[in-house]
Amino acid sequence: MKKKLDEIEWDNWFYGKGMPPVTPKFDMTLATPAYELAEAWAKAAADNLDPSDLQFKKDDLNGWIAGQICISLRQR
Repeated sequence: MKKKLDEIEWDNWFYGKGMPPVTPKFDMTLATPAYELAEAWAKAAADNLDPSDLQFKKDDLNGWIAGQICISLRQR
């Protein structure tokens, strides 16, 4: 493990300009449904739909963690 850590150019990672030399891959399992719901809200608002025509319900957020709810609210 020490050999692997010694191979990392720490100064480049911490002090270099631009993006890090390796872009991490994030797990979007929890974020994707939040982004999709936010997109649906934004589309409904842009289309100026009548509230009685909307299919949104309280249950859309069942089982979500706080981070997912924050993501969906921030995207509107």
